[in-house]
Amino acid sequence: MVQRAIREKNVLAERLKVAEAMINKFDEELKRYASEAVNQEEVQKLLQNEVQWFKQKVEQTELEKMQKEEHIASYEAYITSMEAKLNECQTYISSLEVALRDEMLQHAPLYGVGLEDMSVEELDTLSSIHEEGLRAIHSLQQQKGIPRGNPLMSLSTTAALPPPLVSDGVHHRIGHVNGTDRPPLNYS
Repeated sequence: MVQRAIREKNVLAERLKVAEAMINKFDEELKRYASEAVNQEEVQKLLQNEVQWFKQKVEQTELEKMQKEEHIASYEAYITSMEAKLNECQTYISSLEVALRDEMLQHAPLYGVGLEDMSVEELDTLSSIHEEGLRAIHSLQQQKGIPRGNPLMSLSTTAALPPPLVSDGVHHRIGHVNGTDRPPLNYS
C-alpha cells in the first residue's frame, strides 16, 4: 500500500507539474494578450490623436480657404468697380477730346486756320473782331502810358483801323455779336 500511495503521489506530483506548467503557459499568454491589448490601446490612442490632428488641420485649411475665397471675391468686386470707373474716365476723356476738337475748330479762324473755308460774311465778322481787339489794346496802351514807338503799337496798325461798328445784334458762329465792345463768349 505504501507503494501504491507512492505511485499515486508520483502521478499526482506529475499532474501537478503539468498543471503548473499549463498555468504558467496560460499566465504567459494572458500577459502577452494583456500586453498586446495595452499596445493596441496605445496604438489606437495614437491613431485617434492623429485623426483628431488631421481633422483640426482640415478645418483650419478649410477656414483659410474660405477666407482666401472671400478676399478673392472682394478683390474681384474692387477690380470690377475700378474697371467701371476706368471706362467712365475713358468715356469722359473721349468726350473732352471731342469737345476740345470742336472748340479748336470753332476758334481756329481766330488764329488764321481754316480761313479759306469761311464765307465772306464770316470773314468780315472775324476781321471786325480783330479790329475791335486791336482798338482795345491801343486804348489800354494809352491808359498805361506805353510809348508810341512800342512794337505793339505801330502807326500803320492804328491808322488802318476803321471806326467801331454799330451793334446790329447779329450773332455769329464764333460767339460774337456784331458791334459790341465785349469779347467773344467765354467757354470756361
